[in-house]
Amino acid sequence: MYFHFLGFMFLLCVSVLGNTEIRHFRPIVDGQKAHCSHKLPATILTAPFTQTDTVTIASLESTKHNRQDKEHWYCLRNLEPGLSHELRISYAATTPSRFIIDIFSSSEVQQLYNLTNEHVLLGQEDAAEQIMYARVTVSYAGASHIQGLENDDVPYIFTLEKHILGLPVQALWLIAVIVAVVALSLLVVTPKLQAVINSVLSEPAKAQKED
Repeated sequence: MYFHFLGFMFLLCVSVLGNTEIRHFRPIVDGQKAHCSHKLPATILTAPFTQTDTVTIASLESTKHNRQDKEHWYCLRNLEPGLSHELRISYAATTPSRFIIDIFSSSEVQQLYNLTNEHVLLGQEDAAEQIMYARVTVSYAGASHIQGLENDDVPYIFTLEKHILGLPVQALWLIAVIVAVVALSLLVVTPKLQAVINSVLSEPAKAQKED
């Protein structure tokens, strides 16, 4: 319970920096292994943790962008079946937007786009694996009277993170630091402080005995 509280505090500190959309999922084991396709332009995210740089996407309501600008695809690799994973979008709190994260198995994507295992990344020679795909889209959610805001690009950061013991792996680093600091305090700082307090308290007793 204590560790879950620390993890919650870590996520709370992150969330105050802006809006966050989170999608939890467990990898679908459909028995089909594949490579990330180059026919579908997708950015590769590898578990246990990968975070993109800031990228921009056009809203679905935009009249000045094509479909490719309105949806971003991500190929999710190194997923562990049975374990919880998290996809997280962070974006500015001032952005009137609603992000949507759709998750697909590799077989579903192959059916949608008529892909085959021959459509793999150029130069990718490693063995096929169990992969999944994520599609990110965004809808304009503002109510401003200013025309054309739906055509503005929306910046965001996308993160893939595996959960361990029910917590994101990056939260575990924070917990480890806190535990180390507390342990150091109990083993080193607290005994020295207690010795100083005992020394101060013993001074009056010594003075009375001498009198």
